[in-house]
Amino acid sequence: MMIKSESALVVCAYEFVKKVLKGVDSAHDFAHSQRVYKNAIKLLDDSVDRETVLVCALLHDVADKKLFDDEHNLDEFFLLNPTAKECKIRLILSEISFSAGKKCTSKESEIVQDADRLDAIGAIGIARAFSYGGAHNRAIYGDDAENSLAHFYQKLFKIKGMLNTQKAKEMADERDKFMYKFIEQLRCEID
Repeated sequence: MMIKSESALVVCAYEFVKKVLKGVDSAHDFAHSQRVYKNAIKLLDDSVDRETVLVCALLHDVADKKLFDDEHNLDEFFLLNPTAKECKIRLILSEISFSAGKKCTSKESEIVQDADRLDAIGAIGIARAFSYGGAHNRAIYGDDAENSLAHFYQKLFKIKGMLNTQKAKEMADERDKFMYKFIEQLRCEID
């Protein structure tokens, strides 16, 4: 990754996230943040603040309630890196979660949200769904609503239609088709 050529704030966010996400489940680990960062770079255009987008892409899970009890990690980051962009970064981070169901208020937020959601679909999305399910003792499939297969219908198959940017929608097309094909095969094997 070309992180060293980015601003000092992006480099600090990269190093901070590497430390904070150590030991979290493999669906939300540092590798996930790196993929979201790479997706964000692909979605960038000249109309947005590159530094803000990349910092948010890296930090997007450090205050996730699925992983952490509070926003202590985010507060710690800003104590270490005071910046005039703190309010904007915090706002973006509050808007991107699927479960929050919030509407993005900026193009930067749309890009970070799309970058994160792209990593939830396709082959990597399939791997992450079953990894997360296994880490939380969820069945692969079954009658209850809390199983990994049900997660595809509750969330993953909806993502393509919820993306904000045209580029993300184009990137999602092949990933979405692959998931449907995988689930079709899985259902054949289950039945």
